[in-house]
Amino acid sequence: MLKKILPWLMLVLLAALLIIGLATRNNINNTLSEMLREQTSAEVISSSGTLIDSLYNYEKNESAYDITFSNSVLRGALPASGWKE
Repeated sequence: MLKKILPWLMLVLLAALLIIGLATRNNINNTLSEMLREQTSAEVISSSGTLIDSLYNYEKNESAYDITFSNSVLRGALPASGWKE
């Protein structure tokens, strides 16, 4: 009898956990985001901002670019055969 009930019980428990997880995913995401923000030091925030500024602030770098696209963006946007004109 237990062999017949146990698989169904496990299926119901897993389905319930999945539904609870989907229902509370926003709360979990917000909680984890807050925890990561609290753990991030001012030095890391400053160095990240400096890195982004040095890479993408073209006026400050005196580059001639108006806009660029990184390889990671283009990798998903381009077909395997490349540009077609």
